[in-house]
Amino acid sequence: KEADARKKEADARKKEADVRQAEVDRQIAKMSKSIKKLTRKLSKEESQWGRIAESLVGGDLIAIMKERFAIVLDDVALRMKGEYNDRPWEIDVIGVNSNVVVIVEVKTTLDTGHIREFIRSIVNRFPKLVKRHKHSKVYAGIAYVRTSSSEAKTIEDAEDNGLFVIKVIKGTNKIVNSSDFRLHDHQSS
Repeated sequence: KEADARKKEADARKKEADVRQAEVDRQIAKMSKSIKKLTRKLSKEESQWGRIAESLVGGDLIAIMKERFAIVLDDVALRMKGEYNDRPWEIDVIGVNSNVVVIVEVKTTLDTGHIREFIRSIVNRFPKLVKRHKHSKVYAGIAYVRTSSSEAKTIEDAEDNGLFVIKVIKGTNKIVNSSDFRLHDHQSS
């Protein structure tokens, strides 16, 4: 009898534990669904901020290039897209005149990995991506709202890679490279 009573008690505790575990599993599933929904929402909002930053940079690029580098651009476009070797690519902001192309990657939060990826995937392949500009000088830059680590180190890294740097500040964009920074023609390198 005592053994049967202990077995019944153990079975009851197991049943109770199974009910609690099922409730925990249900709560985890609900929380996971909420987290996925929030992640999608944040991703969409980050994308919207990125589009706003692109528009701000594109709207000021002609003035910025003329003021800092004495380059007069005829036209600026946002989000030039294409495909190369069956892989899509995108340039956030592109400015042109008869012999110069200026390409800019825009990030809301910039880190050194973004710089390397932009150089690798767009800047170094630009003549293959946009063949109509294969005889133009190509100047490349990166624009950002904030950096994920040391701003000075991130700017230095961009300069070391020949990029001009635009900081989006309260709706006003400005070049933040060191005063001795000179544009680097990425087409001739």
